[in-house]
Amino acid sequence: MVQTRQRKLIVPLVMGAVVLAIIGALAGCGEQPKKQVKVPDLRYYYQEQAEQMLADVGLEIGEVSEENNGVSFDGLVLSQDPAPDETVDEGTAINITIATGNPIPTSFTVPDLKGMSPEEAEIALISALIIPLPADPVYSDDVEPGKVCAQSAAAGSQIPVDPEGLKEGNLPVVSYSTSLGKEQVKVPDLVGKTSQEARDALANAGLAVDSTTSYNDTVEADRIISQSVAKDVTVPKGTVVTMEISQGKKPVTRVLVPDVRTYTLDEAKRSLESAGLNYTYSGDESGRVITVHPNPNTEVDQGSTVTFTLQRTVEQQRQEDLNRQQQELDKQRQELDQQRQDQERQQQELDQQRQQQEQQQEQVIDLKQEVIPDYDAIAAAVSASNVNGAPEAVATLVSQDPPVYLVHFVVDNQLYEISVDGYTAEVLSQEVTPVAAD
Repeated sequence: MVQTRQRKLIVPLVMGAVVLAIIGALAGCGEQPKKQVKVPDLRYYYQEQAEQMLADVGLEIGEVSEENNGVSFDGLVLSQDPAPDETVDEGTAINITIATGNPIPTSFTVPDLKGMSPEEAEIALISALIIPLPADPVYSDDVEPGKVCAQSAAAGSQIPVDPEGLKEGNLPVVSYSTSLGKEQVKVPDLVGKTSQEARDALANAGLAVDSTTSYNDTVEADRIISQSVAKDVTVPKGTVVTMEISQGKKPVTRVLVPDVRTYTLDEAKRSLESAGLNYTYSGDESGRVITVHPNPNTEVDQGSTVTFTLQRTVEQQRQEDLNRQQQELDKQRQELDQQRQDQERQQQELDQQRQQQEQQQEQVIDLKQEVIPDYDAIAAAVSASNVNGAPEAVATLVSQDPPVYLVHFVVDNQLYEISVDGYTAEVLSQEVTPVAAD
């Protein structure tokens, strides 16, 4: 294929050159300069397309080499020489390097776009060599608004590809739709409807239903008393709306007033509530019940209100006094325990401080036993003198406690006498005296 196209391109070019030469000779002129053309950018076109592009501007294919980059499909131009946009003589051969080792596929795998943002979906499709096509947004029960919820080709499916069409840039197309979230609907007015009418209204609106029942003195049985979501409120389709269905008037039930005398407040409350009675009370809440109205064991309507009075007994007062005394004793014991703990903690802190002081003293003693060697003293002295080079110096230990070195050396007819601390290598003093030249 490549050789055939090259021959077809060479013939007209040679004939054109001959004609130009004859015209130049007849005109009595010298050889005319060749026409200059700009080299087109062949990269990322297939070889056949590159040949046509070169022929269109009067150039031709030169050497064709191959390279396997593990990515590009077979026949795709990876590089060229001369480079794009260079100016060359008409008829110049352009060398190209094409991809090999990665045959053009016959199908592409559709990626799963669900839950992606539009930008992510486009990147995923383009990476799969598929053209992304946004479609109208749609409602979705399980994908948040703005994310992809539907695509024209199923995830993981294979889209057939025509290799020749692919060379011409004919890539497959997959459209996708983003989510509008759950569809929004208005809640119908249920109050006053029968339970079946209310269920039908909710079903027609695309809403789910739940229900409770209760007695009501004004709403007849099987009519709706109230609804959990007010009418005309907009909610997602499928939202559960709970309706309260009337059971009509509650039948009257007669109960006996329990005898709660001597009960504590909590005990009296529990007993009256268990009997289905309401209550009010007065007196000392820490006391016990002394009076009840209506009288205990009287028959009344369930839901009636019982009134009782509380008062503290002598035994309660005595027990409270004992409890208060015991609390004071406990408090005093706690204070004494706290004082003892504080004293123990302070003693521990003193012991720790004493141990730290002893350790510091031991460290000082150890340090004092480590006297620096002569060469360290000499190095410290020379460094402090700021002289150049390494003069011949002598260090003499002139003191033992504390240790002190006296370092002597001569530089530039100057006698240096420098005292150095034998523990720290710190310079203690420095004297410089001129000396006579030899």
